[in-house]
Amino acid sequence: MDGLSQETCRDLRHVQHGFGGLIQSAEIAWHQGVDLYGERNNRLLAGLEFHAKYILGAPVPANLCMGTLNSLEAMPTFEIPYNHYHNRKNLPMPLTEMVVNKNSPETAVQHMMWGTLSHHGVGVMEQSK
Repeated sequence: MDGLSQETCRDLRHVQHGFGGLIQSAEIAWHQGVDLYGERNNRLLAGLEFHAKYILGAPVPANLCMGTLNSLEAMPTFEIPYNHYHNRKNLPMPLTEMVVNKNSPETAVQHMMWGTLSHHGVGVMEQSK
């Protein structure tokens, strides 16, 4: 439950691609009345926070992937789940918030999330759902 992904030691680009698919599925389900974001005690939130610290430049401990992580640039992955967990659910995401602030606006890169355009700051309006 620490947020580690099976792709973490490969590179963080692939981790973020995996998150992208999960996020899109969770967002669609949310609008259909199913909370996939909350599955396994908000495991997606834990994964985002775990990886955000390394995207932000935290040193990699020797016991994690032999102390080396690759492809540490942020992908357009963070605004949609930040909107959900922070704005809709009022859960803290301090590291994800830093990635969002550093990399906003998100643009279409590979998995075309467009998170800033579709979700920046809209969660507060949706809390009544």
